[in-house]
Amino acid sequence: MTTIAATSPFLVRPNRTTPPDCDLLQVFWCPFAAHGENRTGMLLDLRWRRSWEVVRAMAQPPVPEVVGFEGYVPEPCVLHPEQVVTYPFAGLLSEELCARIEAREEALEEEAEEADAEEWDWPTYQFDLSIPPGWRAGGYASWNLTDAAATDCPACAARWNCC
Repeated sequence: MTTIAATSPFLVRPNRTTPPDCDLLQVFWCPFAAHGENRTGMLLDLRWRRSWEVVRAMAQPPVPEVVGFEGYVPEPCVLHPEQVVTYPFAGLLSEELCARIEAREEALEEEAEEADAEEWDWPTYQFDLSIPPGWRAGGYASWNLTDAAATDCPACAARWNCC
């Protein structure tokens, strides 16, 4: 199976989830959407490495001659990785907490309308705290497209945080 580098390796600040002695993360994916149960998903591969073992960096990553969708071939860019705390999807919170969050956001919206603010310029729970902007690996699942669904471990069938 062919995979292409979705990002160049980048240095990360080692933490409790980083494999021992690793400070470099490289992301690969398959350029075809033919994976998973319904054969429409992408295959993602995270590879942890050690920066001191990199002998020679490639100026340009190789690109396969055939891809399933041109949008799967990444364009050169610069990443600025940072650790971000995420919070559970709003649909997984208690009704009481959801109501408190909704009341606070409605109050902020009313204040903005009274001040004739033209743009929404404060963070919202659902789209800034629960699903922070940007590209990420890890954290709580983003259920904004499908609504919350049970995710069980394929190895032991327990809730996903088991292993």
